[in-house]
Amino acid sequence: MNLKLLRVKFDMIMNKLVKFFGVDAKMSDEEILLKAIKSNQIDLIFDIGANTGQFSELVIKLGYEGNIVSFEPISKAYELLLQKSRKYKRWEVFNRCAIGDIDGTININVSQNLLSSSALKILEHHTSVSPESNVVSIESVPIYKLDSIYNQYKEKFNNILLKIDTQGYEEKVLIGAGNFLTFVKGVLVEVSLIPLYEGQKLYDDIYEMLKARGYSLWGVFPAFVNKSNGRMLQLDLLLFR
Repeated sequence: MNLKLLRVKFDMIMNKLVKFFGVDAKMSDEEILLKAIKSNQIDLIFDIGANTGQFSELVIKLGYEGNIVSFEPISKAYELLLQKSRKYKRWEVFNRCAIGDIDGTININVSQNLLSSSALKILEHHTSVSPESNVVSIESVPIYKLDSIYNQYKEKFNNILLKIDTQGYEEKVLIGAGNFLTFVKGVLVEVSLIPLYEGQKLYDDIYEMLKARGYSLWGVFPAFVNKSNGRMLQLDLLLFR
């Protein structure tokens, strides 16, 4: 069991304990997310930018019982993702690919830490805060629009959550999901408050795109913080219809 999962489970147990004694305890981000997933009856999560499966494995171990389809373009991360997913019957990993606004091929800048890898050029502001995000290689992979592949899933599930963690490529993913979003109940998307990748859209643009499609903001969670000065650089927006 990884340290983050231990911490989250410990926090949830402590919250229940202090509530038993009549004390109001702050809920963890993960507990809030799980309650939102449950209350919106999510039965399928599209995990875009799955990396090695950290997000999906966490929600499963915290009690999510629905289905997951993960997408990941980086070869090393993809292999680790496959290994994790094989332990869970309802967790599917799509063929290795990127998700965006075209069907074709694209080059991905692979970062040392894998987590910061992106189809966009990483900016110095990012690498200065997180040196392990430096690009070490480039991989060419297939890329698809979600509109090109969602038909095989839309008839099987009632309430879909679209999770997007694509390091500056969020706008492209949403553009390529123009029709798919009609069937999506919720979106969990990582957005940047300042430019970290060349040409990326920032949080207000992404929020307005989703607001225009009928989504309302449900929650906000910190994602990436400059530890030297406390400035938040990225956060996760959770929205539902």
